[in-house]
Amino acid sequence: MQAYDSDVLDAFVLRCALSEAFDVNDPRFASTMEAIDRELLVDDLVYRYRIDDIMEGDGATFAACAFWHVGCLAMRGKFDEAQSLFDRLPARGNDLGLFGEEIDAATGEHRGNFPQGFTHMAIINHALRVDRKSLQY
Repeated sequence: MQAYDSDVLDAFVLRCALSEAFDVNDPRFASTMEAIDRELLVDDLVYRYRIDDIMEGDGATFAACAFWHVGCLAMRGKFDEAQSLFDRLPARGNDLGLFGEEIDAATGEHRGNFPQGFTHMAIINHALRVDRKSLQY
């Protein structure tokens, strides 16, 4: 059994921010977003975390995290960056526009549960967040 480091960066913190568990404008969250961009972001996709875990095989990006990233950018007032990222992400879906749970950053292959409702819910939620007129932040 592997011991886990309590200082592991986990992109689930983005979901916590979207749930308003803490203020997205807090400097500590800004620092966390910078760390996510530096350590977990690959092109327009986001790894949930990057540690060896009990799962077999190479890790892949967690598709919902990419859309959570969009939402957090929008909540922080970075609308142009959020819109640009949101505009690129649909190309990561399959020919029907569906997303799997994970996407291999190198090959674009969808892995895990397919189609993934959690990811599709994130797409809808953050399409609304990117629309500047709907924001109340």
